[in-house]
Amino acid sequence: MYEHNPALTRTPMYSKEKTQLQNEQVALRDEQFWYDDGSVVLHVGTKLFRVHRSILAAHSEIFADMFRMPQPANQPLLEGCPIVTLTDCVTDFEDLLKALYHPFYFDSLPNYSALADTLDFVSGILSLSTKYFILQFRERSISLLKRIIPTTLDAYDSKFESMFFSEDPNVIARAIGLAHKNNLPEFLPSLYYVAACRISPGRMLDRNSINLSWEERTVCLVGREMLRMLEKLISYRFLYDFRPPPSCKSLLCAKSTRPLHQWRVVENRDSPAPLTPFHKWDELDVCLKCILHIREQHTAGREAVWARLPSAFNMSSWDVLAKMQ
Repeated sequence: MYEHNPALTRTPMYSKEKTQLQNEQVALRDEQFWYDDGSVVLHVGTKLFRVHRSILAAHSEIFADMFRMPQPANQPLLEGCPIVTLTDCVTDFEDLLKALYHPFYFDSLPNYSALADTLDFVSGILSLSTKYFILQFRERSISLLKRIIPTTLDAYDSKFESMFFSEDPNVIARAIGLAHKNNLPEFLPSLYYVAACRISPGRMLDRNSINLSWEERTVCLVGREMLRMLEKLISYRFLYDFRPPPSCKSLLCAKSTRPLHQWRVVENRDSPAPLTPFHKWDELDVCLKCILHIREQHTAGREAVWARLPSAFNMSSWDVLAKMQ
C-alpha cells in the first residue's frame, strides 16, 4: 500500500525549501500541512506533508492498520518522523487534509454551487475517503452531491430547468465517471437521464465530442429509446389517448382534437423528456373536469416514470441502488 523512500534521508538535516528525490524530482514541504509536532511525513507526488498519525488513524481504518504494522529498524526518518510514500494525486490529498484538519471545511461550499464546482470540491475527498475508508467524509461528500443531483422526483422538480439540467454535457459526463469510480449508483439514473435527453445521438457517437466510455454511450442511446416509450405510454399518454372522465358529459370535450395536437408537439421534440411537466392545460380546449382528471393522470405518470428510470438504463430499482451505495 505504501513504500518508504530512502532518498529523502540522504542529508542529516531537512532543507526548509526542498528535498531531492531519487528520480531527481523535487519534493517541496507543504506550507499549510507541515506541523512541527507532526509524527509522520507523507510523501505524495512532489510534496511532503508532516501530519499526525493519531488524526489519520482516528478517521481511517486503513491508516490505523498501516501505522500498526511493525516497521524495520532502518526505516528512513526525516526530522525524527517516519516517511511514508503514497501514490495518490497530490491535489486530491491536499483536499483530504483540508477536510481532516478544518472541522467546517465541508460547510465552505456555497449551497447553490453549480455541479461543476461541486465536483471540483468533492471529487478528491470522495475518491480518497472511499479508498481509505473514511466513511464520515464519504457521506458528507455524497450529501453535497445530493444538493444538485436528484435521487427523488421531488428533488428533480426543485432543480428542473435549473443549474442541474443546464450544465455542460461534459460536466454531466464527468459526474457519471465519478459515480462509477466511487460506487455511487444512486446518482446514475438521473445523470444518465440528463445525458440521454441533452446529448444528441450524433454527438454521442462522435468519439471526441463527449468524455464517456463506449459502454456509457450505449447505455445512454438505449435509454433514450426507452425514454421515448415511457413518454408515450405513461407520462404523456393522456394527450394522444385522451379520454374524458365519466363525470364529463360534454360532447365538445369528447370530440376535442387539441390533446392529440399537443401530443404531436411533444412527439416532435428533438429529445425525449418524459419527466418534463406539461403546462399548456389551457390549450387543450376541454372542460375543467377533464383538466383535473388528466392532470392527475400526468402526475401519476411522472411518478411511474421516475420509479422506472433506473430500469430504462438497465439498472436495479432505486431502493437497491441506495443499498448498494
